[in-house]
Amino acid sequence: MSIRKCWFVIATIIFLISFTSCNGPKSGDIVLNRPTGLACSIPTYDDGAIIRWNSVESAVGYRVFIDEQEIGITNSNWFHFKYEESELYCGKTCSVQAYDVNGGVSLMSNALIIPDKAPIDVKEIKFYFTVTKKVDNSMLIEWQDVSALKYEIFIGDKKIYETTELSFSLTADEVFTYNDQNLSISVVEEDVKVDFVPTEYLIVAPVKITAPSITSSNDEEGNFVVKWREVNGASSYNIYIDGAQYAYDVTELEYTFMDCPDYTGKEVSVRAVDIYGRTSVFSNGVIYKNTLPKPVMDVTILSNGDVHVNWEKIKYATRYNIYWRNELISDEYTKIETIDNSYIYSKEDFLQDAEMYEIYVEALDEHGNVSNNSTHYQWHIDLKKPNVYMIYDKLNYTVLVWEEVINAVAYEVYVNGKLYKTVDTMQCEIANSYLNQHQERIVMVMAVSKQGFKSELSAEYDLAK
Repeated sequence: MSIRKCWFVIATIIFLISFTSCNGPKSGDIVLNRPTGLACSIPTYDDGAIIRWNSVESAVGYRVFIDEQEIGITNSNWFHFKYEESELYCGKTCSVQAYDVNGGVSLMSNALIIPDKAPIDVKEIKFYFTVTKKVDNSMLIEWQDVSALKYEIFIGDKKIYETTELSFSLTADEVFTYNDQNLSISVVEEDVKVDFVPTEYLIVAPVKITAPSITSSNDEEGNFVVKWREVNGASSYNIYIDGAQYAYDVTELEYTFMDCPDYTGKEVSVRAVDIYGRTSVFSNGVIYKNTLPKPVMDVTILSNGDVHVNWEKIKYATRYNIYWRNELISDEYTKIETIDNSYIYSKEDFLQDAEMYEIYVEALDEHGNVSNNSTHYQWHIDLKKPNVYMIYDKLNYTVLVWEEVINAVAYEVYVNGKLYKTVDTMQCEIANSYLNQHQERIVMVMAVSKQGFKSELSAEYDLAK
């Protein structure tokens, strides 16, 4: 091929390339296949519709039209309408147009009518609530949260209140005002997927019978007792402690708190109840308090001289205090605490050198309540000095004889100031062999009580004369 022909071929190729470039697709030119296969899901009560179509080759995006007005674009082969949009566009025509990177477009797809929303399956459910009667004759109404906008309270056909809360109260006056009328609650919802059918409650106000007037006392065991007079129209009575019901269906006109926890300091009240279970208002209140009867004390002097103090156990008492003193030494009492119902005073530890005693006992409960004092037990050890009225000699011993000393259980015989013998009779034999060992023979006698108390020495008797 000649050089001229080569240049001709090259020029021809350049011309064709330039011509092709000048006549390429422009923005808006129809260069893509139209979208096909449009389909639409039916919107539900809580979600919108989805439009889908077949992908178009070389398309990079799609324009979505409703009634020929563009409403959005997407780079996928589907488009989602929100629930609100589905509701707005249902019944209108939807079409789609594809476009490429150079702005080339397809023809409009076939139009698709946006379907109506799926019908809502409405369920009927009974709407229940609870009613609590309060002791002050008010009523508390409570119900379950069903995610409602609000709740409307009706008495009969009249709406008396609306609230977003889950409870509502009727005062005692309102209960009496709405007596024998039906109460119901209507649920106001955001949607109607559930139809809450209200239930009804018949309001029955308590009969306004007279409240009892009560008095209180304690029985012999210290139990707390409340009493009242009969109330007209009452078939029974309820007992309350600090407003909380303690006993019910009491048909007597008194109530005794037997073997129960101690409610000391709390308020006891009573309400009358008619045959329909309707109650009066509260009676006056009385303060609960168990009393402790005073201990009955018994004192026994043991053979070794100890003193045994004992008494019967007292109901509700958790401890006891024993008070004692030696009246001749001090007016102050010494207190001894014990949980037992007896105590022994040791002669060595407590009664040494004492001549006169006074003892009494008090009981205490766990709340610090104190009984009255028991009877005071007193005794006075007053030993007279022995009176030796006879002294006579025997062959081997000398005999001393003296008068009996009241409260004495023994006698000590002294020779020249030293203890010779202790006897439990009113005479003593002193060996002459012992007396002959001493130039002085002065004898004296001392009385001794069971507790070990001693009298003064008797007069001196000189056996040497």
